[in-house]
Amino acid sequence: SDSLHGHPEGGAPALHVNRVMPSELPLSVGTVECHPFASQCFFPLDVARYVTLVMPSDASGAPVSDGAVGFVVPGTMGVIYHPGVWHLGATVLERPGHFAVLMWRGGKQEDDVFRSVAPIRLTI
Repeated sequence: SDSLHGHPEGGAPALHVNRVMPSELPLSVGTVECHPFASQCFFPLDVARYVTLVMPSDASGAPVSDGAVGFVVPGTMGVIYHPGVWHLGATVLERPGHFAVLMWRGGKQEDDVFRSVAPIRLTI
């Protein structure tokens, strides 16, 4: 898929498994992350449901919280974040969960960026 081709120059594909402890809704989000050069794919291995939140960037590359959109996703569906998309870190509901995560790592540019945003309250 073209979604997986975004990667930093000099990087290599990396696959790892994340174990994520559960959160409860409503949830207050104050930090988002972005990978300016690499796509990031989350494949649920053992997840009931999880939450994803995405938001665009402004002209300077900073997150635009007014454009945030959140989803509750079933544990049978994966997501791919395109390079440069601000998003919430892995957040599961109901019980601990495990994701396989595929993304490009390494390269010349810093590709893990975290920013604080005004709190966003996620509810169903």
